[in-house]
Amino acid sequence: MEEPAQEQRWLVQIRSKTLLSEVLRGIGANEARYSCRAVADGYVGFAEATVYGARGVGEPFVVRAQGISAIRPCDAEESAAHALISVIKKECSVEFDDTNWFDMNRYHVETERLKRALGRARKKCNTLAKKARLLEIGWDRALDSLGSVNQICDDICSSVVGGPDADDLSHREVGVLYDVHRLGEYAESFVDEGLANLTSVAARYI
Repeated sequence: MEEPAQEQRWLVQIRSKTLLSEVLRGIGANEARYSCRAVADGYVGFAEATVYGARGVGEPFVVRAQGISAIRPCDAEESAAHALISVIKKECSVEFDDTNWFDMNRYHVETERLKRALGRARKKCNTLAKKARLLEIGWDRALDSLGSVNQICDDICSSVVGGPDADDLSHREVGVLYDVHRLGEYAESFVDEGLANLTSVAARYI
């Protein structure tokens, strides 16, 4: 038995600035004024409008709102418009005859905010991964240098101790040879520790 065809549904995204214009026109207010300010992670939008008589008084008053930060100025203004709609709804006792429209727009704004936050998190993660890779390269070179020091010290000690004049070394020469041996051990210990740390960092960030 064939399943009935599902009805195709369309999601229409209503811009907050468009909705705000309708709200302001409906209550006899002026068009909203927008501004943006640059911040560390993008822009923050501000919106304000002059409302006349919505509180039951003749004196006009200004309603203002600030949106959440966004990467683009146009998105920051959208967020500010959405915030100003909420302020007008509360301060001016405005009711909407199409609540689904408002709720859908609020859902859309929140979805876009989460998308932008995810994009910033991905960008930060990529930056950290690149820095970790550069640190790995630097550590590799440093460990190679320590390994070379260890090898040179071992070669010096082996050639002297295994040479024909080993029994004729003075106390001073023996002391120098001992210091060379200790230097080799010191370098080797740091190579082992560095390799362990490098493996741990690579497993976590690279």
